[in-house]
Amino acid sequence: MTVTFMTITTDKIIMKTTFGIMNRILKGIDSQMDSDFFDASVLTAEKYGITKNRFARILKMLSDARYIEGVEVIDEGEPDEFDETPYTRFKIIIGEVFLTFKGMEFLAQNTVTAQTFSMLKKIREIAPL
Repeated sequence: MTVTFMTITTDKIIMKTTFGIMNRILKGIDSQMDSDFFDASVLTAEKYGITKNRFARILKMLSDARYIEGVEVIDEGEPDEFDETPYTRFKIIIGEVFLTFKGMEFLAQNTVTAQTFSMLKKIREIAPL
């Protein structure tokens, strides 16, 4: 199992942790709260720059933890080694997606944490040790 902790670019550090992606997904869902129809384009692996399998697993975690509702992730299991047909491990069914109260709490807590981290980083740039 490979875990990506962060990607470093020349200008800034971009966090690509699973929690960071979870936070971004929840923000995407939250951005749809005022709309009459849910725009499913906020729920694609490509939007977050991750594999479809990682994306499906994260959605499953968010749903199982009851942070979101309206998403069902079906794990088809590992492929039969003798089966040569195209294989997709996860099937994602998107219905009427919304954040639960628990999901809103997670989003709020992680937003405060990110703001604190950003502020501490700025302080360190101004007054290095």
